[in-house]
This record gives sequence, C-alpha cells and structure tokens, in this order.
Amino acid sequence: MPTCSGVRHHQALTSLHWPNLVRLTPVADTVAPGQTRNHDFVAAIDRFGTNVSYPSTATLTSSAPGYDTAYGQMAAFWNGRVNDTAQPALPNLTLPNTGLAHPGTALRNAYRAGTVYHLMMQVGKAPFSGANNYAWLLNHDIPGELVARFTTGDFSDAQNLLLTGRASERPGFPSVGANWYWDGVWKTPWAWAVYLMKTNDTAFVSEFFNDNQTQFGPSLRTMMRTHFVSQLDTDGTLKANFDNDSTGKWILSNYSALIGLAAYKYIATRIGQTAEAQWAQQAYTSLHNALNTVIARNQQAGGFNFLPCEVHRPNTANRCNTYNDANWAQAGWSGQNQWDTMLMGGAMSGIIGDPAQLDRMYAWGYNRLAGRVPFPSMGSFPGYSTGYNTAYAEGGLYANQYRDLAITSYAWQIQNTTGGPNAWWEANGSGPSPSNIWAGNHAGPQFGAIPYAWPIAHQQLALIRAIAAEGLTATGSGPFTYSKPLYIGRGIPDTWIAPGQTVAVNNITSSYNITTGARSTYGVSLSTTRPSTGRVITVSLTGTLPGGPVFLQLPVFASSTVTSVAGGTYNSSSRTVTVTPGSSQITITLNN
Repeated sequence: MPTCSGVRHHQALTSLHWPNLVRLTPVADTVAPGQTRNHDFVAAIDRFGTNVSYPSTATLTSSAPGYDTAYGQMAAFWNGRVNDTAQPALPNLTLPNTGLAHPGTALRNAYRAGTVYHLMMQVGKAPFSGANNYAWLLNHDIPGELVARFTTGDFSDAQNLLLTGRASERPGFPSVGANWYWDGVWKTPWAWAVYLMKTNDTAFVSEFFNDNQTQFGPSLRTMMRTHFVSQLDTDGTLKANFDNDSTGKWILSNYSALIGLAAYKYIATRIGQTAEAQWAQQAYTSLHNALNTVIARNQQAGGFNFLPCEVHRPNTANRCNTYNDANWAQAGWSGQNQWDTMLMGGAMSGIIGDPAQLDRMYAWGYNRLAGRVPFPSMGSFPGYSTGYNTAYAEGGLYANQYRDLAITSYAWQIQNTTGGPNAWWEANGSGPSPSNIWAGNHAGPQFGAIPYAWPIAHQQLALIRAIAAEGLTATGSGPFTYSKPLYIGRGIPDTWIAPGQTVAVNNITSSYNITTGARSTYGVSLSTTRPSTGRVITVSLTGTLPGGPVFLQLPVFASSTVTSVAGGTYNSSSRTVTVTPGSSQITITLNN
C-alpha cells in the first residue's frame, strides 16, 4: 500500500505547485489582518517497491485525514511505543559542570527521543546504526543497540533483530564503508543473554545456540568455541586487533570477551548445556588471570597504576598518547568494561576487577585534558568531544570516585554538543561556535552519522542503570545456579539527593512474554526529605522485581554518614544497604 505524506502551508505558500500534491482544505485566500490561514495538502509518495498504483486525487481528497488528525495519529503512535519502555523521572536541579538548565526534563526528553531514533533507523527487521552515513548492519554497534532496547523494555521484532544482527558477525561481512571488528562477535552473546533474562525464551535461544543456518552468521557456539579460541594470543589474552580503528591488544576487546564468555555461560546453563557452561567458566578464568598477569607486568615496566589502553604496552606507545584522543578511556566503555562484566555475572579480582584502577584511569585522563577540553569531555579522535562520551563514562558506575560521571556526561552532551535534536555526531573536532545560527551550543561535526544509534543506546543504558541496574550472579561448579541482583542508585549525583526531590524509574520490564506481549514491570523511587538535621532517603519498590537481592549503593553514602536504616542493613565498608527480602520501602537517615 502506498504511503502518504501530509503537509501544512501558511498562506504565503499556497501558490506552489508540487507533483502529486492534493489540497485537503477549501481554497480561501482572504486573510484578515493579524490572522493566519492554514492550507492542508497530502501527497502519495512511496509504493515500497511494489507496482501498485498511487491513489487517485479523488481517493486522497475523500480519504486522507487533515493535518491535525494525521499529526495526532502520529503522536499517539510514537508516544505509545515510547511509553512501553522504562520511564525516568528526574529532578531539575542543575548538575555541576554541565550548564544544562532543567536537566531532569532534558535528560528524559533525550532518553525518549533515543527510543524513537532506534525505531526510525530500523530498516525492516534490520537494526541499522544510522539513517545516513551508517545506514547498515555494523557488527561493532549492534549488540549494544539491542541490549539498550531490551533493557529499556522494547522487544518489538526482537527475534528478527537478533538473527539479522548475528549475520553481521560473520568475519568478512561487508560493512559498507565502515570497519568490521572482532569485539562485535564477543559482545553478541551479551545481547542474547539479556534477551533470555527478560523473556525466558529458552526455545528460541536453544534453536540458534549451535545451529548451522549460515544466513544468520555464526552460531553462538561457533563464536566462542571457534572464533574466540582462534584469537587467543600466546600470553593468554586476545591477539592484536583493529577494534578501536587502530591495531593493538586493546583492553576493551578483552573486557568484551570476558562479558561474552560470562553471557555464554549463562545461556548454556539456561538451555541445559552444562558442559558448555563449564567450558565457558574455564575460558573466562583463564582469560581473567592472563589479563591480571599481563597488565601487572605492563604497569610495573611502565611505572603506572591504572587500566591502560593496551594490555601489554603503556599508553605512550599507542594512540592513547594523544591527550584528546578519547580512546584513553576505553576501559570504561559501556558493554566492554568492569561494570558490564559484573552485571553479566563475571567474578573479578586483582587489577582487572579493581574499581580503583578505573578511578585512576579517569583521573589520569582528565588531568591531561584540564584547561584544554572542558570537563567531562574526554576528547574525540582526536578533538573536542565525541558522541560516545557517555559510553566512555558509564564504566564509572563500577568505580568509586566517578559514579555520577555517566549522568553528568549525558547532561553535558545535551547542553554542548548536539548536532540535531537530541542527536550527536560520532566526533566533534572543535567546540561550539558562536557563529552557529542555532540557539544553544552545538559542536561542529568531524565525522560519523546523525542520529547515530550506537552512542544513543549507551546513553539510554547509562541513565537507566545509574538508577536501577539488573545483573546476574552465579554459584556452583556446573550446573550453575543464577540469581538476579538489583543495584539501585549507583550513579545518582549527590546534587539530586536534596530535600523535596525524587529520582525514579518506572515501568522497568522484569519479564516479557514474546508470544503474547504480556509483561511484568517494576518501579524504583528515591525521595529525599529533611525532617530534622539529617536528610532521609525513602526508597520505594513497586511491581514485580527481578527476584534477587536488592542493593542500595548511592554515591552520597561516601560523603555523608548513614546513621540508621529501616527495611535493610548497612555495610559501611562497602557503603551498601542490603534490602531485607520482601521490604518494599526502605528508609535511610543521613547525618546531614
């Protein structure tokens, strides 16, 4: 069926003649002083590759809705799709280092726009990364884009998106001007595991766990048993690759592999493949230990104490030596970091699991940038900033000193570097120009696409998971037993823990029936009051929670003293409130 486009013109444009343009309003050219007269038109513009005829002028005139009706239908459709997903409610208290007025409203709007952009860029059942330069299946991007969709609660076309995305993970898959990357292969089980966590769809995942339907690319088993093993170096870490557009033994690739192995272990366990799960655990442990050994040797030889870009060489030996090349922060990259390794159930220790290593990495990079690029920008490739800034920042949710970096970065990007409505170029070589005719601050494009689904996906993940993040933990030696912990408040800025303010995320999907569309949801709300000297934080849990332990880990616990807790217990060493099972309201009193 052809599609039609509606348009409204003001009086001055009514004399234009466009092909297939049909007037829907009567001809009336008299306009009273100070008044406006609108003219509605419609045109049939697309046959979607078929040979059907366009509707006649008479059909359009009698059947097409007016502009206001059509606009209402469009708005209802998009609001319906967006409202199915998790919804943040945030304070409009200014966040330091951002300059963004009304950040709660702005962040919510940007988050909601991200869902619309994902759906607009999808072509058929294919998760394309962009609508212009990156309008293709990019294997580097797709896993993170799908994890964002599933985490926020959008399961439309989920099975087809997983299979079409998997097709791009075949080595040598044409990337149409972009590059193909090994880390996309390692991250793919992550997307399938999150889908399985939310849907319990063991039948579908089992069918494509070890299949030979090559039109959908390599099976999950082939990815890990064949491709992962083939890419191991003699030191036990991954071989040199091109995963950040230059050759090196990059730490982000190795974290991707840890996450992929942890996800593969979970999937194998859920579908009854115990031997595969045990192999994944052995491979994970081997890679984990090798990383600790190789990075320790690298740090000792180079005289530094933070997570480097390459596991075996100091940052002075690669592209990260350039102060404003944002790759210096790659160990924090969303979906390729300590945070997502933990959430996927990967146990970590030593250097590879030490949050202080990440704190020191951020401190090292920002010290180099101080006075050259405004905080919290991490630079570009190289340059002023990148659409990925919040993706690089999300790793701070695992750290101690940079927990609020993800939300701070997202707000700063909205204020300073948009290249379109709530959209960002991949790279900005220079900062906002005062000669730009747009209202606001808009950094100039360097390269990339806009809107670009990949950075938008990780902005959405950062915002939601800074408030409520679901994870996995495993016990046993095979078959493994899994629980689903819920981490609340890890990235909430101290500024927002203020009397009269509430931080919340509602309509988070805890389970989704892929056949019927039925879903179970829950909400998390943190409200602050000051009935006397100290602030009181009331945490409310509603709906159907994931079912595992609930941990409250607000950054404010580091700057204030927790004096009492109702509905849970507080560990001052880990700065964690563990919620009493069954409690739906927890009250935390601070000393100030």
